[in-house]
Amino acid sequence: MNCGQAREIAIADELGYDYLEMRQWKTEAFLREQPVERLRALFVESRVKPLSINAIEPICVGPGENEQQFTGRVRSLLQIAGAIGCECVVANAYGIAPDVSPQQGKRMMIDGLKIASDIAAEYNVQLAYEFLTRQYPAHTIADTMDVLEAVDRDNVGWLLDFHFF
Repeated sequence: MNCGQAREIAIADELGYDYLEMRQWKTEAFLREQPVERLRALFVESRVKPLSINAIEPICVGPGENEQQFTGRVRSLLQIAGAIGCECVVANAYGIAPDVSPQQGKRMMIDGLKIASDIAAEYNVQLAYEFLTRQYPAHTIADTMDVLEAVDRDNVGWLLDFHFF
């Protein structure tokens, strides 16, 4: 929706939705103006529950970023999810450096998902890995299975978005 986070929650409530997939950028914009407690209160006051926050992008150390910056970026979003009672955060490769090989990109995503998994466990949050189109290192069902098997964490699963089919 083309509106802010508070309005999006209100519209979802007015339309009778049970859940809302939140966009990371809207959540962060809201939190620049309001405390996280207010965001949690908006959900409590409505009948809408936060289904997921979309997304940790990229789910690896991104261009111009070091591991400490990546960890801080991941922790910030997972901490928000935990504070508002959102049990799932989506993670994908959007924004990964375009010049990495498929093998290197897969390794980066596996390492990133493991780091994020450890942090997510602190906040009782699940991660949903979403594979994207061919321009990203893991873009097939087989690639995704390879990534998830290599990560091998109980709190990391698969988001299969049917718009790819």
